[in-house]
This record gives sequence, structure tokens and C-alpha cells, in this order.
Amino acid sequence: MSAVAEPILYGAVDDGLARRNAMVLAVAQALAGGNNTVTVSTASIVGAVLAPEKGLATLPITAMVLGMWVGTLPVGYLARHYGRRFALQTGSVFGVISGLISCTAVMQGNFWLMLLGTFCGGLYAAAHNSYRFAAADTASARTAGTSIAATSASARSRAASASRTMVDNGAGSAVSPGKRARRVQGRHRRNVRPGTRRL
Repeated sequence: MSAVAEPILYGAVDDGLARRNAMVLAVAQALAGGNNTVTVSTASIVGAVLAPEKGLATLPITAMVLGMWVGTLPVGYLARHYGRRFALQTGSVFGVISGLISCTAVMQGNFWLMLLGTFCGGLYAAAHNSYRFAAADTASARTAGTSIAATSASARSRAASASRTMVDNGAGSAVSPGKRARRVQGRHRRNVRPGTRRL
């Protein structure tokens, strides 16, 4: 699926195309929005393991926020001079680079490489935060607000579901693995039917 991410400068505005673009960009925003939630949830844990000092554990999150700050104006510049599609695709390239660098950093145990990866993730976040504006580019004045709202709402729902998944899977939990295992065993014991054998 692809969306038209360039404003229509001449001709009639097509609300059908705007609805399609809003749907495609809402899905893209929802998937991209989970990136920030997962990064914030796990980067400090990984940072605590990889950092030379425990006081630097949350530095990867700071690097991501710094990347968003640094990337915001260049995304606008690229959108103005080369088109919004090019700007958003460039941001997506940084998302791929972020994943590759961060994975390599964790596999090699390199904290400083992890910072570079989360910084690139911030550049990606700067681009995907403007998907809502691309959704309004092809919409009429009557439907532009709805397109923006749909795209923004999808990001919030995806972020909420990603954080719920992280909590359900125990990421970032203060409960030790032993206590978590005992809780799971306790749940299984309660669910055993009478007359059946326990393992």
C-alpha cells in the first residue's frame, strides 16, 4: 500500500483519496508509534546492562529525544523543498538504520553504539510524527480535521497496546524472575480440575 503524500496544488481536492490516505497513514502511524513506546520501555533496561556506569542507564532515551529535536526542522525542510513523500521516506530509512544499529549494539554489548541507534530512532520519530499532516494534504477543509484526528488516534492506540504488551510480558517489571515464575505456577495450580494429576 502506498499513500499520496504530496499536496494537490492544482485541480479538485478528492475526499475519497484523502480517506484512503488517512487509512494508510493511520496504520503507518500506529506501527511507528509503537517504536517510541518500546524504546522508552526497554532502552533504560538495556542501558543499565550495557552502560559503564549505572547513572548512564537512561542516556539512550535522552539520545532518542535529542534525535527527535534535531530531526524536526530537517524533516520540514525536506518536505518543503523535495516533497513530503521524500521527507517521510527519509525518516523511514532512519528507522531501519536505528533498528540495525540498536540490534548490533545489543549483540556486541556496545553502549555507545546503542546511543547512536536510539538517536537514529529519534530522527525516525521526528518524521513519523508528521504523518498526520500528510493525511491532511489531499483532504478538503471539511475533512482535513477528521484525517488528522484519525491518524493521531491510531498512534495513541498503538502506543497504549504496545505498553500493555510490555507490562503483560513483564518487561520493566520490578518483580524478580523467581517471583514471576511462582505467580505463574500458582495460577496453573488454581486452574487444575479436581481428579486430574498435577505435573
